[in-house]
Formats: sequence, structure tokens, C-alpha cells
Amino acid sequence: MFKRPLCEMASGLILGILFMRYQKWYLAAVAAGILFGIVWNLWHNTIRNSSEKDSMANARAWIYPVFRVGCFLAFFLAGIFHFAENEAFRQNYMSKLQDGMQVAVQGKLCSKQLKNGQYSYYLDHCYLSIGQEILPCNQILFYQTSDDDSIGQTLIVTGTVELWKSASNDGNFDAKAFYESKKIDFQLKEAVVKNVYGAEDGFGEKIYRLRRKISGVYESCMSTSDAGVLSTMTLGEKNLLDAEVKQMYQKAGISHVLAISGLHISVIGMGLYKLLRKIKCSFLTSGVIAGTLTFMEMDTSCRTQDTKQKKSPSWCVMLTLNKRGCKLIF
Repeated sequence: MFKRPLCEMASGLILGILFMRYQKWYLAAVAAGILFGIVWNLWHNTIRNSSEKDSMANARAWIYPVFRVGCFLAFFLAGIFHFAENEAFRQNYMSKLQDGMQVAVQGKLCSKQLKNGQYSYYLDHCYLSIGQEILPCNQILFYQTSDDDSIGQTLIVTGTVELWKSASNDGNFDAKAFYESKKIDFQLKEAVVKNVYGAEDGFGEKIYRLRRKISGVYESCMSTSDAGVLSTMTLGEKNLLDAEVKQMYQKAGISHVLAISGLHISVIGMGLYKLLRKIKCSFLTSGVIAGTLTFMEMDTSCRTQDTKQKKSPSWCVMLTLNKRGCKLIF
């Protein structure tokens, strides 16, 4: 890791966020250990090997280590401030919400999914009306029995607030932690769409319709059980997934294969890049085509997946183009 500056900065950012989230001393100790490792590695490989006779060389030898240490500390502090800012934003409206409270919400429909006979609607860029106050807030989830609205449209919705509950026992599903990690702080029960305006997101809505069409083809060409597994694995559609099949995968410890993995999407992108290079495409052309396809796959996955894997760090595999070709930096 100490030969990978971007990895050091990413580690600093993540540790800063985790330190503020959990307030554990050992996270600060890990950050201090990484910082010590950076200093020791740079001292051993850069400063100590510089010429003692050339004062200018010695001065230059210090610049790079100081820059690396400064970047790590800067990203660690950036993680702390980022979490603090987001937490202050949440508390600005969460402190005023209670279970059963009637509220009105305005937000843009960013995703929807058919599940258990209902359509899950996800709103982002939301504004929450509490009494006489209108406050910006994170994403909001509510359910509809019919699919009348398009992705990209702005909806005004009224309903009853239902806050997420923490797991009552160890090993139970922790809805509060799960949905808060997705920046969905509560859901609306008995939601009623009062008004709809704005243009739809043509790309997002077409992807959604295509996904539903493919799922219908699976359902018509194979058994419900097989169609449910295939739709879940390839499309992120869990509406057809049988509860017994899901439980079987969970007991076998392989339920992760039912999720679209960001790592696997990255492998597809890398494979396409290598293939294009084999047929003599330039670095730039290959990178643009493979990158565009990968971003489209990630966008489709993020619009459908109801698991944490949609946020998986697939972009840890990055490409740098130099005179000798393609080089992995992580």
C-alpha cells in the first residue's frame, strides 16, 4: 500500500469517516500506524538514499515525503468533516420527526422496483414539509400499488412517517443501519401522490422498462423458480424470487451470488478493454468504450439493487495509461 499514494489517501478518507461514525480509539491507532508506515517507508527508500553531499538533493528528497504525509492527513480530516457535515444535515430534520407524524415531501423519482406486488419508489433531492418549515433531506422510500409515474419526474407526496427500527436481537436484520447506509432515513406509509410535474429521465425509464420486459421473458420461458433466480442475478429484480430459494441460498452461505457485484462489473470492463487493445484499438478509444459500458452497467445496477453491494468499491481497479501500456494502481 505504501507504494500506492491513491490507496493511502483512500485509506485516510475511510478511516476518518469510520472514526467519526464509531468513535473508537483503535481506528485512530490504525490511522497513526499507517502514517508511521508511510513515514518509515519514505525515509527508508527516499530520504536515506539521497546524497549527503548534495544539499539541494536532500532538500528535494524531503518534498515528496512531506507531500505524501500531508495528503494522508488531509484526507483523514476530510473524512471527519464529511461525516460531521452529513450528520449535522440529518439531525436538522430527524430531530423533528416522530413515528406517525403526517408530512408532505417533494422529491425526484430516482428509482423504482416491483417487489412483493408493490412498487418501491425512491425519491432524492427531497424537501420535507414539517408544519411551517421546509427542510432539505436525504432519500425517502414509499410504496405504490400501481406504476403511474416515470423516473426523473418530481413528485409531491403526503403520508405518515415510519422511522426505521434497529435489530432487536443479534443476527436479526438491522433495518435502521441498512437504510441509513443508503441515506434513506425513513419511509412513508399510506403515501398519496398529490402532484407530478417535470420531464422524465428518458434513459432511466427506458432501462427500467427494458428490465421489466426481460424479466417477463424469463418468466414466460422457464419455471417461476428459475426465472426468479435469473432475474435476481442478472437484473436485480427480486419480485419473482421464491422465499424458499432465497432461504436455501442463505443457509448455504452463498446468497451474495444473487446480487449484482460491482467487482464483477469491473472485471467485464477490464475484459472489454483488454479485448479492444488486442484488436489494435488505441489506449484512449479502448478506455472510453470500456469505461462507458462499465458506467452504464453500474448505473443500471444502482437503480435496481436493494443491497449494499450496489455501493461496492469496484472503482478500486483503476487504469493509468503510460508509454508502456496499462498499469493497475490498486
